[in-house]
Amino acid sequence: MRKLYSASKICNSNCKYCFANWNDIYSRHSSFATEAIDDKKAIIYPCCDGEFFMQRISIDEIKSFCESMEKVYVSISTKNLMTSEMIQTIVDLNDYLRVNKKGFVKFSISITTSSSINEIEPNTLPYHERLNLLNEFSKTDVPLSVTIKPILPFIPTEEYINIIDDCSNYVSCVLLGGLYVNRGTDFFKEYIEGQYKTVMRNVSWLPNNTNWEYVLQDDKIHDIARYVKTKGMSVFESDVNLIESLI
Repeated sequence: MRKLYSASKICNSNCKYCFANWNDIYSRHSSFATEAIDDKKAIIYPCCDGEFFMQRISIDEIKSFCESMEKVYVSISTKNLMTSEMIQTIVDLNDYLRVNKKGFVKFSISITTSSSINEIEPNTLPYHERLNLLNEFSKTDVPLSVTIKPILPFIPTEEYINIIDDCSNYVSCVLLGGLYVNRGTDFFKEYIEGQYKTVMRNVSWLPNNTNWEYVLQDDKIHDIARYVKTKGMSVFESDVNLIESLI
């Protein structure tokens, strides 16, 4: 099973496309708690809609949660600055899970654009520093991936090809995903409205069979996925499938 937890502290990255700020249609999950869940095997997302290191979640709390579980696979991603102490925290948690034969941490660096970060993701890590962070994690035993999600329709395919070339030096797994939008946001009105076709699509990781508006760009995503494979890398549309492949 998947168990998702929402951030207790809202992310300050200020990404223009961020769904976590859609208070009219986004229902947040509960925040991380150490209480055991019903299933004995699970993939957990301790902070599925924010930045993990902005929260008050301690590694000891996650370890306590894992003690009652048979298998736990912890999925954490970032697009923000990480200190050496933060990196070591992830390494230590992964070591704990592996030594106790519980599972592992899957860590991911998120990249949506390389050329327009200041415009689209103003308070996040510059592109070259994200590559540096990938390099740092590639030297550890932590399973690593890159999340190219959401793919933005106004960013050229060639830019994503170049991102894949850069990331291929450090990772072998790529998670791709499209763009959900909210008509009530400034982002939709400035970047999407009247320019790109949208359809309603089910959001599988949200409860109550939720449907959100989704930008139709299947051909573009297919072309990017095909290029990933030419680099000898594995491509996934679901984080669960990616983690299952690592298991």
